[in-house]
Amino acid sequence: MKARRIAAAVIVLLFIAAAFLEEYKASFPRVSDAVAFDKDVSESLRVQGQELIPVYEIGSEAFYFGVNKELALVGIHAVKGLFGWKVKSRTTGTGFGLKEPWQKPLRGGSNENNIVFFGLADATAADAVLVNGERAAMVRLDAYLDRPEAKGLAVWYVKLKEKADRPVIEAVDREGNVVYKL
Repeated sequence: MKARRIAAAVIVLLFIAAAFLEEYKASFPRVSDAVAFDKDVSESLRVQGQELIPVYEIGSEAFYFGVNKELALVGIHAVKGLFGWKVKSRTTGTGFGLKEPWQKPLRGGSNENNIVFFGLADATAADAVLVNGERAAMVRLDAYLDRPEAKGLAVWYVKLKEKADRPVIEAVDREGNVVYKL
Protein backbone atom coordinates (compact mmCIF):
# COMPACT_ATOMS: atom_id res chain seq x y z
CA MET A 1 0.00 0.00 0.00
CA LYS A 2 2.79 2.39 0.96
CA ALA A 3 4.68 1.54 -2.23
CA ARG A 4 1.59 2.45 -4.30
CA ARG A 5 1.35 5.87 -2.65
CA ILE A 6 5.02 6.48 -3.26
CA ALA A 7 4.69 5.38 -6.91
CA ALA A 8 1.64 7.64 -7.36
CA ALA A 9 3.50 10.57 -5.80
CA VAL A 10 6.50 9.96 -8.08
CA ILE A 11 4.24 9.88 -11.15
CA VAL A 12 2.53 13.13 -10.11
CA LEU A 13 5.92 14.75 -9.51
CA LEU A 14 7.11 13.59 -12.95
CA PHE A 15 4.05 15.18 -14.60
CA ILE A 16 4.64 18.42 -12.70
CA ALA A 17 8.33 18.40 -13.64
CA ALA A 18 7.43 17.79 -17.29
CA ALA A 19 4.98 20.72 -17.24
CA PHE A 20 7.61 23.00 -15.68
CA LEU A 21 10.17 21.87 -18.25
CA GLU A 22 7.78 22.65 -21.12
CA GLU A 23 7.04 26.09 -19.63
CA TYR A 24 10.76 26.72 -19.20
CA LYS A 25 11.56 25.69 -22.79
CA ALA A 26 8.79 27.92 -24.19
CA SER A 27 9.86 31.01 -22.20
CA PHE A 28 12.47 33.62 -23.10
CA PRO A 29 14.15 36.54 -21.30
CA ARG A 30 12.93 39.13 -23.88
CA VAL A 31 9.72 39.49 -25.88
CA SER A 32 11.70 39.69 -29.12
CA ASP A 33 13.25 36.27 -28.37
CA ALA A 34 9.82 34.79 -27.61
CA VAL A 35 8.53 36.09 -30.95
CA ALA A 36 11.55 34.95 -32.96
CA PHE A 37 11.74 31.44 -31.51
CA ASP A 38 8.05 30.62 -31.03
CA LYS A 39 7.81 27.14 -32.54
CA ASP A 40 4.01 26.99 -32.45
CA VAL A 41 3.43 29.75 -34.99
CA SER A 42 2.39 29.25 -38.59
CA GLU A 43 4.58 30.71 -41.31
CA SER A 44 1.92 33.30 -42.23
CA LEU A 45 2.24 34.82 -38.74
CA ARG A 46 6.02 34.54 -38.37
CA VAL A 47 7.66 37.92 -37.76
CA GLN A 48 11.34 38.80 -37.86
CA GLY A 49 12.57 39.93 -34.43
CA GLN A 50 14.33 42.99 -35.82
CA GLU A 51 11.03 44.26 -37.25
CA LEU A 52 9.12 44.41 -33.97
CA ILE A 53 7.30 47.59 -33.04
CA PRO A 54 6.75 47.88 -29.28
CA VAL A 55 3.29 49.05 -28.27
CA TYR A 56 3.25 48.48 -24.54
CA GLU A 57 4.96 46.33 -21.98
CA ILE A 58 3.38 46.68 -18.55
CA GLY A 59 4.03 44.19 -15.79
CA SER A 60 3.56 40.70 -17.14
CA GLU A 61 1.79 41.70 -20.37
CA ALA A 62 3.13 43.07 -23.65
CA PHE A 63 1.72 43.91 -27.08
CA TYR A 64 3.92 44.34 -30.14
CA PHE A 65 3.43 44.67 -33.87
CA GLY A 66 5.48 43.10 -36.60
CA VAL A 67 5.41 42.47 -40.32
CA ASN A 68 5.41 38.93 -41.69
CA LYS A 69 7.03 37.71 -44.91
CA GLU A 70 3.85 38.55 -46.88
CA LEU A 71 4.24 42.16 -45.62
CA ALA A 72 1.09 41.94 -43.49
CA LEU A 73 0.78 43.55 -40.08
CA VAL A 74 0.69 41.07 -37.18
CA GLY A 75 -0.39 41.95 -33.62
CA ILE A 76 1.52 39.96 -31.00
CA HIS A 77 0.31 39.52 -27.42
CA ALA A 78 2.96 38.17 -25.01
CA VAL A 79 2.77 37.30 -21.33
CA LYS A 80 5.50 36.90 -18.75
CA GLY A 81 5.32 33.67 -16.82
CA LEU A 82 7.40 32.02 -14.17
CA PHE A 83 10.42 31.55 -16.47
CA GLY A 84 10.11 34.53 -18.84
CA TRP A 85 8.17 35.78 -21.86
CA LYS A 86 6.12 33.69 -24.26
CA VAL A 87 3.71 34.52 -27.05
CA LYS A 88 0.07 34.15 -26.03
CA SER A 89 -1.49 35.03 -29.39
CA ARG A 90 -0.84 36.54 -32.81
CA THR A 91 -3.50 38.27 -34.82
CA THR A 92 -3.69 39.34 -38.44
CA GLY A 93 -6.42 39.58 -41.01
CA THR A 94 -7.27 40.58 -44.52
CA GLY A 95 -6.64 44.20 -45.31
CA PHE A 96 -3.51 44.50 -43.19
CA GLY A 97 -1.03 44.18 -46.06
CA LEU A 98 1.51 46.96 -46.52
CA LYS A 99 1.66 46.45 -50.30
CA GLU A 100 -2.09 46.51 -50.95
CA PRO A 101 -3.48 49.59 -52.70
CA TRP A 102 -5.21 52.03 -50.36
CA GLN A 103 -8.78 52.90 -51.23
CA LYS A 104 -9.73 53.92 -47.68
CA PRO A 105 -7.64 55.75 -45.07
CA LEU A 106 -8.20 53.08 -42.44
CA ARG A 107 -8.19 49.33 -41.83
CA GLY A 108 -8.64 47.62 -38.51
CA GLY A 109 -9.17 44.55 -36.39
CA SER A 110 -8.86 43.28 -32.84
CA ASN A 111 -7.13 40.68 -30.74
CA GLU A 112 -8.87 37.50 -29.62
CA ASN A 113 -10.76 39.07 -26.71
CA ASN A 114 -11.93 42.28 -28.46
CA ILE A 115 -10.17 44.58 -26.00
CA VAL A 116 -7.11 45.60 -28.04
CA PHE A 117 -8.09 47.10 -31.40
CA PHE A 118 -5.47 47.90 -34.02
CA GLY A 119 -4.91 48.45 -37.67
CA LEU A 120 -3.22 50.49 -40.35
CA ALA A 121 -3.93 54.07 -41.29
CA ASP A 122 -2.79 56.25 -44.15
CA ALA A 123 -0.99 58.86 -42.07
CA THR A 124 -1.33 61.42 -44.86
CA ALA A 125 -5.16 61.20 -44.77
CA ALA A 126 -5.88 60.39 -41.11
CA ASP A 127 -4.48 62.47 -38.27
CA ALA A 128 -6.12 60.37 -35.56
CA VAL A 129 -8.15 57.20 -35.09
CA LEU A 130 -11.01 56.99 -32.59
CA VAL A 131 -12.39 53.70 -31.26
CA ASN A 132 -15.74 54.18 -29.51
CA GLY A 133 -14.70 57.82 -29.09
CA GLU A 134 -11.38 56.92 -27.44
CA ARG A 135 -8.29 58.21 -29.25
CA ALA A 136 -5.98 55.43 -30.42
CA ALA A 137 -2.21 55.82 -30.33
CA MET A 138 -0.60 56.04 -33.76
CA VAL A 139 2.96 55.00 -34.56
CA ARG A 140 4.55 55.77 -37.91
CA LEU A 141 5.80 52.52 -39.44
CA ASP A 142 8.64 54.20 -41.29
CA ALA A 143 10.12 55.18 -37.90
CA TYR A 144 10.66 51.46 -37.15
CA LEU A 145 10.73 49.66 -40.49
CA ASP A 146 13.26 50.34 -43.20
CA ARG A 147 10.90 49.31 -46.01
CA PRO A 148 9.52 51.46 -48.81
CA GLU A 149 6.05 49.94 -48.21
CA ALA A 150 5.98 51.46 -44.70
CA LYS A 151 6.31 55.06 -45.91
CA GLY A 152 3.26 57.15 -45.04
CA LEU A 153 1.60 54.38 -43.02
CA ALA A 154 0.92 54.28 -39.31
CA VAL A 155 -0.15 51.47 -37.05
CA TRP A 156 -2.87 52.51 -34.62
CA TYR A 157 -3.96 50.74 -31.46
CA VAL A 158 -6.08 51.19 -28.38
CA LYS A 159 -6.69 48.98 -25.37
CA LEU A 160 -10.24 49.41 -24.14
CA LYS A 161 -11.27 48.95 -20.53
CA GLU A 162 -13.96 46.45 -21.50
CA LYS A 163 -14.81 44.14 -24.37
CA ALA A 164 -16.41 45.73 -27.44
CA ASP A 165 -17.87 43.38 -30.06
CA ARG A 166 -18.88 46.07 -32.57
CA PRO A 167 -16.83 49.19 -31.93
CA VAL A 168 -17.18 52.38 -33.94
CA ILE A 169 -13.80 53.10 -35.53
CA GLU A 170 -13.30 56.50 -37.14
CA ALA A 171 -10.42 58.25 -38.88
CA VAL A 172 -10.33 62.02 -38.40
CA ASP A 173 -8.30 64.72 -40.11
CA ARG A 174 -6.37 67.59 -38.45
CA GLU A 175 -9.55 69.65 -38.09
CA GLY A 176 -11.38 66.79 -36.35
CA ASN A 177 -13.59 65.97 -39.33
CA VAL A 178 -14.43 62.27 -39.78
CA VAL A 179 -12.83 61.18 -43.06
CA TYR A 180 -13.71 57.50 -42.78
CA LYS A 181 -15.75 55.26 -40.51
CA LEU A 182 -15.59 51.48 -40.07
